[in-house]
Amino acid sequence: MLSEADYSQWAHYKVTTTDQAGRKTVASTDQWGHTSSTIRPDGTTVKTAADVVAEAVAQGVLGADQEDAPLADARAVSVQDADSAARTTSARVVFADGTPAVGSTAQVGALG
Repeated sequence: MLSEADYSQWAHYKVTTTDQAGRKTVASTDQWGHTSSTIRPDGTTVKTAADVVAEAVAQGVLGADQEDAPLADARAVSVQDADSAARTTSARVVFADGTPAVGSTAQVGALG
């Protein structure tokens, strides 16, 4: 449950939230409001890249103290493609060397 939200860094597109146990999460957005990174309480960073033209979102988890590292440095990246109604049409996981994770690809048809 959210205990506190700190918007003092909003000019830098950052919001820090604290839960009741005192764990802090820092969310950063780009200038359009898309989440670009989230630093979790354990220090790991989730990087997110959105391609609004291709309607795709890629996410990867980086280790503690890697908040400034690019998404390309993640060991694995999940990619979700969507249609114009923002419904996920396919999802896959790809390792840093470009190898797809076995059994990690899914696609849906027009009817879901």
